[in-house]
Amino acid sequence: TPSATPVKIPTTRREKALAEVKRVFESNSKLDIPVKYILSADAPSNFVSMMQEVIPVSARFWSDVYKPSGEFPIIVGTPGSVNWVNQELAKYGQGLGTWTMNMIRSQGRMASRGNVEMDENGAVTFYVIGEETEKSVPNNIRMMRGFVSHEYVHSVATSIFDHRQEGIPGWSVEGSANFYGYAITSLMMDDPESSLERVNRDNLRRPYYESGGLVPHSLTPQQLHSALVLSEKGGGGDGTTCAEPKILCYSAGYLLTEILVADHGHKKFVDWWKGSKKKNWEEVFEDVYGIHIDQWYEEVAVPYILEESKKAVPE
Repeated sequence: TPSATPVKIPTTRREKALAEVKRVFESNSKLDIPVKYILSADAPSNFVSMMQEVIPVSARFWSDVYKPSGEFPIIVGTPGSVNWVNQELAKYGQGLGTWTMNMIRSQGRMASRGNVEMDENGAVTFYVIGEETEKSVPNNIRMMRGFVSHEYVHSVATSIFDHRQEGIPGWSVEGSANFYGYAITSLMMDDPESSLERVNRDNLRRPYYESGGLVPHSLTPQQLHSALVLSEKGGGGDGTTCAEPKILCYSAGYLLTEILVADHGHKKFVDWWKGSKKKNWEEVFEDVYGIHIDQWYEEVAVPYILEESKKAVPE
């Protein structure tokens, strides 16, 4: 008689959050969405193949929240065809913008840029992938899958809010895309728990190596609390802590979402987002989770972020 396979009981927040993501994925059915792949003549083939595997997985997870019925365009090019990408986006009333164009040019062969924009018919996604990034796809499959799934979460957000990033704090715009993107695609790996652990470590270590990056536990609890409040405004540059170069919305935002999913489940997270379309997100947060956002920062979020940051970047 074959012996029973032991079932591991999740104990850490990361394990609990991943178990919840797996539960939601398995409870949902496959969803065939009307993807229109718009590829440049020099489109990165490794990236495109990987992307076509990830989109159905992401679509299934979000199928009870987001069912795109019209055309779902995804534009893919390289730095060499970036003007073509811009022209294709223009057909949907969008464009790359000066900051993104300059970033792609500065990254060159290492470029790895993606985003979701909104037109009157729905979301349009673009990716610009450099030659070295394209070559790295097979060996960097964990991060690249998460990158594609991250952008799909932005599509979900635009379907709820009719906008790329209005209605929720900056840390939820990017941090939720980071958490869900990597948690969902970790289910595609042989060892999902180890995969998600590695991704979180890399996310937290990234600002340690980059000029101007912000390692969360370099701050006191009070300073981190203030930085999170500042990150709510979104954006980047000197005005906030959210995007490049400090990227707190990506690093700490991931952990904030992980806490919410682990402690309260996926449904309440979606309830928070949906409720925030018509009412201030802070009020809805308290309605859904039963605690004021500043109290949650102080008592729950800040201690967890500091603990995880110290483990990931001990130096």
